[in-house]
Amino acid sequence: MPALLVGSLIAGLALSSLDLNGVTADQVSSLVDILLMVFVFIVSVDVGAGLDRRTVSSLGKDALLLSAGTVMGSLMVGLAFSFVPSLGMKGALAASLGMGWYTLDGPLVTASLGALAGATGFLSNFLRELFTFFAYPVFKRRLGGRSSISLGGATTMDTTLTVISAVGGEEVAALSFLHGVIITILVPFLVLLALAILP
Repeated sequence: MPALLVGSLIAGLALSSLDLNGVTADQVSSLVDILLMVFVFIVSVDVGAGLDRRTVSSLGKDALLLSAGTVMGSLMVGLAFSFVPSLGMKGALAASLGMGWYTLDGPLVTASLGALAGATGFLSNFLRELFTFFAYPVFKRRLGGRSSISLGGATTMDTTLTVISAVGGEEVAALSFLHGVIITILVPFLVLLALAILP
């Protein structure tokens, strides 16, 4: 699986270096959005086909507990990096509470704290997503499939769901999807709260 991901990354970089006259960034972005929705639909059908009602009903509580753990872990990482002078507590917490949603966190942090903090928020959350692709299989073997979902944060409902589904199985993939939805709902509020109330 990691070799396939790296191969996809290299193929995408190679394709982006070609001269594609007439193709705009908005068109590429629209295509990516459509492909992502198709991907989520296909994975959801695949995951849903293998689950019974009792399993689905128990996943809600598990997703809430796992999401609470993800938020707490992200807070602890933010606090651990709050000593970095250029970030401070506000910048470090705003970056860590992005929980993988780099396209939201980067601009929010930039608007409030400037380009350096925004770039830190963007990059740290992008790297969290990338790290999940490679680390989830390893963490799953050591810690179990369920708790390792927290690595991906908000990305567990879309981009990293592929790896989690392939390695963790249908039940873990369903939990991953619910976890990602909950985190995605929380991220804007938590980041804005950190930016608003911290000195």
